[in-house]
Amino acid sequence: MNYALTINPSVYAILTELPAVYFFYDSSLCSGIFLIFIFAVSVWNGGGFYIEVFGRKYVICASGYRVFSL
Repeated sequence: MNYALTINPSVYAILTELPAVYFFYDSSLCSGIFLIFIFAVSVWNGGGFYIEVFGRKYVICASGYRVFSL
């Protein structure tokens, strides 16, 4: 069972990375576009996480304050 926990992710990583090596190794333009795409997806995921987590913290913090109307 312990071998499956290390072998399965390794096989998956190799199978998903091989196409990128063969398709983008010779072309610097395609490689650059692929890297920009990976960077954009990472920024999108990080930004979504930031908004979700800190938005919840702000709501929890702001719910403790009372708003007084004049």
